[in-house]
Amino acid sequence: MNIAIMSETFGLGGAQRAALLLGENLMNEGHRVIFFEIVTRHKDFFEPKAEVVKIRIDKFGSDDFVPYLQYFRQAIRIRKEKSKHKIDVCISFMELCNLLNVMSRYNEKVIVSCRTVLSIRKELKGFEFEKKVIRHFYNKAYMVVSVCEATKSDLISNYDVLERKIKVIPNPAVIRNATDIDEWEYGQKAIVCVGRHTPVKQFDRVIKAFKYVAERSDDARLLFVGDGEIRGYLEFVARKMGVDQKVIFIGASNHVGYYLSNARAFVASSYVEGFPNAMVEAMAYGVPVITTDSPGGCREIVGRKKESATIQYCEYGIVVPYMVGKASRRILLDEHEEELGKAMLGILEDDSLYFHYRKKSFERALYYSTDRLMKIWNSIIESE
Repeated sequence: MNIAIMSETFGLGGAQRAALLLGENLMNEGHRVIFFEIVTRHKDFFEPKAEVVKIRIDKFGSDDFVPYLQYFRQAIRIRKEKSKHKIDVCISFMELCNLLNVMSRYNEKVIVSCRTVLSIRKELKGFEFEKKVIRHFYNKAYMVVSVCEATKSDLISNYDVLERKIKVIPNPAVIRNATDIDEWEYGQKAIVCVGRHTPVKQFDRVIKAFKYVAERSDDARLLFVGDGEIRGYLEFVARKMGVDQKVIFIGASNHVGYYLSNARAFVASSYVEGFPNAMVEAMAYGVPVITTDSPGGCREIVGRKKESATIQYCEYGIVVPYMVGKASRRILLDEHEEELGKAMLGILEDDSLYFHYRKKSFERALYYSTDRLMKIWNSIIESE
């Protein structure tokens, strides 16, 4: 079967990585996979291991009518590529590609995927994010893949996408290459965050929470693996909080597994998260996870069962209260940052708690195994 995977430029985002993993797994199953790379201004970080068709487009404005014509012109180009490569199934990732995928359909099976809780992402602007656009075009797709139940509920409640059109398929927990790149120099109490340095991740609040830890544990370290437009700001926050000697910015890395395999804990702090690849990847290494109670997949992964204003010790991980809004400019921690700090310190200092959640992380990673999730993908791809 000829399968196209359509994604924006393969940068540092989790969606792009998920697209690559799906393509690689489909190739391993004997399909011919072609990546349709919708080239925006971002630079590639990941390299697809298959044929790549680059389609350069410009981002458009938000006028009600003109953008439709502009997108339609781009869709004609993509339709020609689909026809040229005799595509049987085209799977798209994220909203721009989802719109172009549906608009460019000729006779192939069109599958679109939603990777976040869109209604909360107020900062996302453009024609492809408008409710009437999503409602119209997503309902024309063969199937809409949602990465978690929260995303599915959001599509139904806020965008009127038909429930029968939606299938929940999380991202797999994978073991990345953990080859040592250097002798580990961050000790036995390293807390790791992985992701793009963007406001949605709220890493500034993790740094503030870490101040609580650093004042009580001399050998604790906080590592950020990734990069992004607010890295300079995060470095400033670390200096301002007086923890810059204990907060390490690794930068973008092809050796994420090396840092996860040596971590004592993993922290997720986004104000909204579709399905955090890095969290389940950390679990695959047996790393205990701590997450804020944000809308999206994090709370589903750790098995949160009740609302609470305090630290929750859930079945597969630890949940702290939801943090939303910009971090205070004051050095003093707010109550939620302090709760996160207490949770981080607990997993560093309490060995029984650490080993309990280490075991639970391994268990949860099995649920998100590639084999199990690929069976669900195949049931959609191969269905009549």
